Amino acid sequence: SKFPGFKSRKFLKSADGSCRIVVEHESKDTFIKMHNSPEHEKLHPQGHSYMSEPPQRKTYTVAAE
Repeated sequence: SKFPGFKSRKFLKSADGSCRIVVEHESKDTFIKMHNSPEHEKLHPQGHSYMSEPPQRKTYTVAAE
């Protein structure tokens, strides 16, 4: 992604087959700006076709490295 503040995106899959997508941004503000952008609104529905249910957005802070 070329959005300001974007750091990484990871697709995680557990042994039971459930999946998660982890998107890392420099700040919550840059994540929200990306999430509310016209580009995201255009591409996000395409990703829904691969999901069994709508995504649930949650934000976290790094507790330890």
